[in-house]
Amino acid sequence: MATINFTLQGIEDEDEIHLALDKIRGRYCRWAKEPGKKRGGRPFKGALIWELANTGHYAAHLFLHVPVTRIERFRLDLAKWVAKETKSELAPQTLDIKSVYNEFGLRKYLLKGLDPKFCPLYRIRHVPQGKIRGKRFGYTKNLGPSECLKHGTKRPYRWPNHAETNI
Repeated sequence: MATINFTLQGIEDEDEIHLALDKIRGRYCRWAKEPGKKRGGRPFKGALIWELANTGHYAAHLFLHVPVTRIERFRLDLAKWVAKETKSELAPQTLDIKSVYNEFGLRKYLLKGLDPKFCPLYRIRHVPQGKIRGKRFGYTKNLGPSECLKHGTKRPYRWPNHAETNI
């Protein structure tokens, strides 16, 4: 999990944030596919979920797959990407990179900004995440519903037939 604090980088304009985040996501996917001969490591298909929050400062949370052998290289490269795309030197505490060990906790973390009336359904305590213009959340295509159906990791939901359930 990587958190990028765009406010500390001096960016408050949501259009600039979306543009910088798009470029960083593209760099990650290219970095995953093309590790380079000198850097070592094997190519892999980048998997990424991202979320934007505006809780007094604009932050992007990136939940991504990085092989253990490439974590240190990723830390260095992400810092370079953020500095380049925000057009300023990396401010202290702009990046926070951690490992994720609990995928259920991660799901709750992602959904905490959900509409309060739906939070009890997922057993989540609502935490306001501020207003965001445009997309707040997204993922790479290889994590999308059609890919999950194709690989058998998600069965299609079928609405119950009310005639069969006696409702």
